[in-house]
Amino acid sequence: MILPNANGKNKMNTQSTGNLILHQSGETLPIYQEIKLTKAAKIAFGSTSERGEIVNADVPPHSQYAIISYPASDEGDTISSSGGGEVVSDISTQSIANLSNGEESNVMTQPLITKGEFDANIKRFDDTVSNLKENISTRFTSIDEKIDLRFNHMDEKIDMNFRALSGEVRQLTESIQSQRKEIHNDNLATRLSSYAVLATMVLGFLAVLLTILRL
Repeated sequence: MILPNANGKNKMNTQSTGNLILHQSGETLPIYQEIKLTKAAKIAFGSTSERGEIVNADVPPHSQYAIISYPASDEGDTISSSGGGEVVSDISTQSIANLSNGEESNVMTQPLITKGEFDANIKRFDDTVSNLKENISTRFTSIDEKIDLRFNHMDEKIDMNFRALSGEVRQLTESIQSQRKEIHNDNLATRLSSYAVLATMVLGFLAVLLTILRL
């Protein structure tokens, strides 16, 4: 536990000895943290600091920062910690006082997470992708089933309409044939009636002719 100092800020010592070491109440805890030194930090630390120099840093009460007095060999050099232990919160910019000349430099850090958190994030990502694939597969399966049902319904409706149309065509054909037969019969009866009338007229003419000849 880091106790606040008199001015209301936490006082924390950090030291670089190959690994970044965080001193808290006499304890030495390796931390996972990656620190990038800006050009200003390089100038301030590179000219005066040495490996293992301890820097007293004012730290806000709500965060724990990894502050290092490790000299950079070039702008943007990265110094990484190793080993297990507590993970210190990330920092965007931390202003610290150089012990030798009192100048201030900025230490830029990248937010990091523990391996467990990283693995958990990867697992959540994999689960999300898996669920998304399953949802897409389920959706496509549902769409395929709906399409199949729609096509089956359309096929049944087409078959039913075709059967009904075939029945109507058959009935119409039978009706036409029946009407043709009736017309044929009517024509035959008409012809027979005409022949009978003609025969009657001929017989009547012959009867009149015979009567005249007798006179």
